[in-house]
Amino acid sequence: MKTSNKKKLKKILIGVALSVGFIILSAVSALLLLLSHTPALYQPVIPEDPDQVSTYLTHTLAPQFHQDIQLENPFTLTIEQAGLNDILSRLRLPSLDGATLLAPAAVITEKAVLLMATIKKGKYYAVATISFQPSIDRMGRLRLNLQSVKLGALPATSLTRKLAAGMTQSLRGMYSKTPILQNLPAALLENQPVEPVFTFDRRTVCLTDLNLRPGLLCLTFSPTQK
Repeated sequence: MKTSNKKKLKKILIGVALSVGFIILSAVSALLLLLSHTPALYQPVIPEDPDQVSTYLTHTLAPQFHQDIQLENPFTLTIEQAGLNDILSRLRLPSLDGATLLAPAAVITEKAVLLMATIKKGKYYAVATISFQPSIDRMGRLRLNLQSVKLGALPATSLTRKLAAGMTQSLRGMYSKTPILQNLPAALLENQPVEPVFTFDRRTVCLTDLNLRPGLLCLTFSPTQK
């Protein structure tokens, strides 16, 4: 092969290598950009004293629920988004498969509920967003109806399913006497129905209806038959 041809071939190979390298670098940069995306709606609460139980839970929701359940009639409990986020901000979520869940937060819209949290694995961080549309089916069971799962701006259902599997195991140990809490991850990611039955102060009620409004989650409970 002539020297001139060798030089031309060398230039072509270098050009191809540079082009491929540029494409790979651009793809990696775009991927990192998408993974590092933080949704504008993600605004976790930072409590002054994270070890203190939420006063919204102890002074608002719990007393109202306790009072209404005593009447043994259907009643509606309205949960405010700000109060819910105050409760979530104080949760200590378990580490799963080497990943730590931090700063959980919720957004309630008219059509869906968004649960968000920062996932930390090693030195990397990304915001996970789960969108679902809860409803009560014809059998009176709760279905969470998963809509989407994202890590940053990328779909990430498989990763979140793996994390949820680990969370299910943790919740089974933490809430062995409360099946609905144990099964929430599976109900969310596998759309498995759960019986929405709660026992409080020796009285049992069932969630019979729920409605979403911007910033509000309205839950209707009815006493179960004795």
